[in-house]
Amino acid sequence: MGVAVSGQGIPELPGYRLVFADEFDGDRDTSSWSGYQGQPKGRPQARWRRDHLLCHDSRMLLRTTFTEGLWTSGGTSNARAGTQTGGAWAFRFRARPAAGIGYAFLLYPGGGGWPPEVDLVEDFGGERRRFRTTVHWSDPTTGRHEQKGWAVEHDQTAWTTVVARIDPGRFTVDVEGVRVLDWDGTLDDGTPVPWAVPDSLPLWFGMQAHAADGATDETTPPVSDVEVDWVARYARLD
Repeated sequence: MGVAVSGQGIPELPGYRLVFADEFDGDRDTSSWSGYQGQPKGRPQARWRRDHLLCHDSRMLLRTTFTEGLWTSGGTSNARAGTQTGGAWAFRFRARPAAGIGYAFLLYPGGGGWPPEVDLVEDFGGERRRFRTTVHWSDPTTGRHEQKGWAVEHDQTAWTTVVARIDPGRFTVDVEGVRVLDWDGTLDDGTPVPWAVPDSLPLWFGMQAHAADGATDETTPPVSDVEVDWVARYARLD
């Protein structure tokens, strides 16, 4: 591995082996990363364009600009590099403050459909002092969409390493080496929902920026970036 521009490289994870890594040292590897194009669902005043997904100075940039009267952003799927059932995903990023400009790092089912989805890190714009992690699933009896979310206090304007693991019956997230989330599929009232932990589904990793309708204001910069230093995926050794 090369020298990370953020000063911290891809980690080794005990109990896992590295199966994919990208440090974005050249142009976007289109065999691994596809670019989003079109209108984000439910966001009529926003759009995605592939030319807002940039590789520059060993970083991938998810850029947002105000272009032709619309907030236009970059987003990408890593599905071309394969899906994975369980294991770990790690990435290092930072985001500039921007009112109304959100972003997400997520896991999505290889077979399509929604839910399930795991939003590993999701921010809705502003000062970047707090993000949310959310697990979405369907109730196996009613088919109703359910979710559980956690708020994590963390300054995302500084370079931040996130490691998320999906092990049998357990979902954990570490931020800068600190465990911030450890969930065994039990709701706050004690109700077990073991099917909510997507440990048997093939998942792909994606990352995207997007504007929220009506949430931008006069302080929103005309150009803002979410910078990604590297992304890695690991399989369990067992």
